[in-house]
Amino acid sequence: MSTSVVTVCLNAVGTIAATIKSVLAQGDQLVDYVIVDGGSTDGTLDIVQAYAESSGGKLSWSSAPDHGIYDAMNFGLTRASGDFILFLGADDTLLEGALGFFDEAIAANPESDLVYGEALLVDASGRARLQRAQKVVRSIAGIPRTLPVCHQACAFSARALTALRGFDASYRIAGDYEFYLRFHEAGLLGSGVERPVVAFGRAGVSSRLGRATALEYRRARVAHGIPAWRADLELLRAYAGLVGTRILWPRPRDESPTGPGDPSATGSEG
Repeated sequence: MSTSVVTVCLNAVGTIAATIKSVLAQGDQLVDYVIVDGGSTDGTLDIVQAYAESSGGKLSWSSAPDHGIYDAMNFGLTRASGDFILFLGADDTLLEGALGFFDEAIAANPESDLVYGEALLVDASGRARLQRAQKVVRSIAGIPRTLPVCHQACAFSARALTALRGFDASYRIAGDYEFYLRFHEAGLLGSGVERPVVAFGRAGVSSRLGRATALEYRRARVAHGIPAWRADLELLRAYAGLVGTRILWPRPRDESPTGPGDPSATGSEG
């Protein structure tokens, strides 16, 4: 099996080099690396082009306006050639040997259409704490409350992404969660490795836009059969957690999105 990595970016000049280095350092376990840029104007593309020229053909990129993160991710899906695809944010980094660990998990569980590891959550001071993957995914009325871990630590099979028609681009923040609900409903299987594979910070879209993320999670849950009253209870639970972390009200849009996560106090973050 082979793994592709896709990064969606916009004006990420301060972080994109570290992200690219961490991906290309995966060596032979990386089949290709696709960067989808939304039209950066800050020098991001100069960095991307320089790495592409020295990547031996592994890094390809494009730059054009898009209709949001999930529209860009769907485009990246069409450009990737791996059997599995990992979507990595523009200020996240893969840890050494991450794709090798995925290869081992895939070989041991060939029926799986999702492989995932654990994650290091890095705060503003550079301190990291381990975010463990859920061995048993928590549920609400029979559907998953969250992904088993943050989406940056997940690689889905290309066959599943294609069969389920990728991400719903009408979501701004929670499209990865909504995709996972469809993945779950299709009866597809996942397997994990008990080691960290990615480091990510709290600057991502869903980490900053806590209230908007919680509302999109509510929308996805109702769309997948959760009664509105139960979805409202989960929304209130998320709000309570967000008040505690002071990210209840959205801030201005960051121009270097790293991807969505779980808005609840106990779930994954992105």
